[in-house]
Amino acid sequence: MKKYLYLAVCLIVFLTVSPCRAALDDSVGQRASLAVDIQTDKVQYAPGECVLVSFTVINTGSEPVVLNFSSGRQVDFSVVDMSGIEVWRSSRHALYIQALTSMELQPGEVEEFQEEWPQVNNSGEQVSPGIYQVIGQLTANGIQHQRNASIPVAITPSSYVGN
Repeated sequence: MKKYLYLAVCLIVFLTVSPCRAALDDSVGQRASLAVDIQTDKVQYAPGECVLVSFTVINTGSEPVVLNFSSGRQVDFSVVDMSGIEVWRSSRHALYIQALTSMELQPGEVEEFQEEWPQVNNSGEQVSPGIYQVIGQLTANGIQHQRNASIPVAITPSSYVGN
């Protein structure tokens, strides 16, 4: 029971400290009118259950936005533990075309990227139950296009899932 209470308190702390929607920062000068959002299919998972992550990029402005990338990698996903230590990064487990790419988003257009985290670390080992932060990052070139968003997920011992 103490472990379940601890996980619930940690999840509440993460939800209040880490907003799911990234804020736009105008302090760097003129920034493109982009918003990003990250969602998971659930907030609580059994050990070993795949975490489905959706990262959405939205052109909230009235003009088209062209995003340029230095490779085929347009979004990168990572997972950090409660200590802030990265345990997994999607780009460490994928190959990308090594060519300049671009994407144009019309006003109001939405582009969605999905990834599955199989609850393993970068060495392929199962992670321990606990609270993790899943981060999605738009990898477009130029500071005016950089965006990220994060969302917490809980991996609970099997006996607590669904309770």
